Amino acid sequence: MSEENRIRILVADDLADVREALVTILSRQPDMTVIAEAADGLQAVELFRSYLPDVVLMDLMMPVMDGLQAASAICKEFPHARIIAMTAFSDLEDLARKIHPCIKTFLRKEISRQNLLQHIRAIYAA
Repeated sequence: MSEENRIRILVADDLADVREALVTILSRQPDMTVIAEAADGLQAVELFRSYLPDVVLMDLMMPVMDGLQAASAICKEFPHARIIAMTAFSDLEDLARKIHPCIKTFLRKEISRQNLLQHIRAIYAA
């Protein structure tokens, strides 16, 4: 599959080990490519503007600007953005769904590799 036909993904998580694990998983997929990595929400917004990814994997709890603030900023500027929120907490889901229509789904960080890949493909295809 050529580079331009792959799902272009921005990974935003403040933990380097988590970003590295996600990048490793995604890079092994023939239909996906990680185009940028952000360590905080503000960086995620800036990288979104620069790269216009197809899908964003966004940690909700990050420094400088948290994931909900970053999703809001991205949504305001790019209403058709596709953001997958990743969290260890389940109580943020209802609030975030009401506020951020660009957040297409919420995934627990403990999600299986196969489920993660299925969600990315489904959000991209929608």
